[in-house]
Amino acid sequence: MKGDAPAPDPRRPSDGIADLIDWFDGLSRGLVLLEPYPLSDLGQAVDRFARELEDHVVSAASGTAHLWFGSLEDQDHARFRESVTELRGLLSVVEHEDQGGHRQALGQYGRILAEAYRDHRMREHRTSRRSPSRGTEDPSALP
Repeated sequence: MKGDAPAPDPRRPSDGIADLIDWFDGLSRGLVLLEPYPLSDLGQAVDRFARELEDHVVSAASGTAHLWFGSLEDQDHARFRESVTELRGLLSVVEHEDQGGHRQALGQYGRILAEAYRDHRMREHRTSRRSPSRGTEDPSALP
């Protein structure tokens, strides 16, 4: 989210993964700025983003991607599992005691997690373009 753009609708579904990341980042920014999102909408938004992360980790583990992505991406996947637990934990704090500081903490964590996922996806995309399945590079030569 850039500049003074309005906070996104927490119920708005996103089309692609990049849009979903941007949407969740914007929603998280809104939390930091104390946008008055209804708790039910926050829960649905966190669930949607957490499901995307969980699906990505499961998909990467079950496919051939883990054969050539390397240890850095595997470490990211392990951290994302822990991060989803933390994100859901912060949401439960807000649900238990809905006050500005807790919402801001959830928002800050959401922004960090969205940025980490965005960066991870870019690294995976760069790596996949060099993958042996595309016939361009030996996976053992990847950084």
